[in-house]
Amino acid sequence: MKEGIVFKVREHDAIVCSDGAFIRIKRKGDMQLGQRIFFDQEDLYSVNLGRSAIMKGYKKYVAIAASLLLFVSAGVFWSRDSYASIVVVDINPSVQLKLDAEETVIDVKALNEDGKSLELEPVVGMSVSDAADYITEQAVQGGFLVQDDLKDDFILFTIVSKENKEDIEEKIKEKRGQSDVLKAANLVIIDAEEEDVEEAVKEGKAVGLNALREKYGLQEDETLGDFMRDPERRAEFLESKRMIEEDMGHQNERLMAHVAAIEDEVLKEAFEEFLSAKGDFMDAIQAFQDARKAYQEALQAGDDDAIAAALEALQEAEAEKDRLEGLKDAAEAAKDDAEKAYEEDEEVKPEEEGKPEDAGKPETVGKPEDAGKPKDAGKPGKADVEDETEDETEA
Repeated sequence: MKEGIVFKVREHDAIVCSDGAFIRIKRKGDMQLGQRIFFDQEDLYSVNLGRSAIMKGYKKYVAIAASLLLFVSAGVFWSRDSYASIVVVDINPSVQLKLDAEETVIDVKALNEDGKSLELEPVVGMSVSDAADYITEQAVQGGFLVQDDLKDDFILFTIVSKENKEDIEEKIKEKRGQSDVLKAANLVIIDAEEEDVEEAVKEGKAVGLNALREKYGLQEDETLGDFMRDPERRAEFLESKRMIEEDMGHQNERLMAHVAAIEDEVLKEAFEEFLSAKGDFMDAIQAFQDARKAYQEALQAGDDDAIAAALEALQEAEAEKDRLEGLKDAAEAAKDDAEKAYEEDEEVKPEEEGKPEDAGKPETVGKPEDAGKPKDAGKPGKADVEDETEDETEA
């Protein structure tokens, strides 16, 4: 007598998983998906189909069986519609994950055309953190996420869960520290209701971005990059730990690599000044946030001297933030002007035809035996240098 779990029920037969193999048996009575049954040789429908023969048709069930504990008994069965949480991953590909109570993926669905181009079948059976890493890697391989250019990349996770939200967040954050592709992007985590997901999917909109638009009044054409470009809003998300910034080492590497590749000295200097000013400004934002928190704590404590000192520190921090924001904006404007001038110069620069090395000289003067042959005649001039932009990518 053998024991197995029912994975497929048809009119005359059923597919059962037993000891890692998939077996076709005769249908008996009211068989149900997920039911644990016992059978013997006489119950076989014809022959054992074997693992390789049936893997193709039931690959998704193999993934489920390999990763989920299907503790079921006769009359009690597991349904794919039973889930504990939903996580939507918006990069540009948008992917919806349904999780069980252990944060394991039991169903995956592409929510847009970019998502449909990813190989998502292996996600079923993964932990939510491994799924996030895998989907991001797929987006990089598919060219949707270019992590070595000048653009700040964002990945938006929208969590729908009544009980496991914090646990799911922590698992994604923990995975970020272990994953090269996740560390190379800014992660933003928000929560939503299931109705929000259904409405966004129905309207063909990015789930998380749609939720942010409704909450913060974003325009339809604004992206997640646009949303996070506001320094105070960005600081708010960082402070509440709803955003984990790109690894600083990776950020410096990609920005410095771009600056190092710039041959025009004016443009290179403008980029370096902008990056320096931007760094100073972000430090000032953090100092302002710290001062505001200290002021709030002083108010709660009710110490008048502490309140006065904290207020003075807060005002100074705000003034410094505003000053550095002005310097950052001026440096960015100078950088943009330098880029524009460089582009225009490259566009109008005519291509120079190569000239014979000794043009205008008699053939035999200072020449070897094959004198008179132009060394570089007809060689085209140097191609225009393609330069990059700072446009943000929609999550």
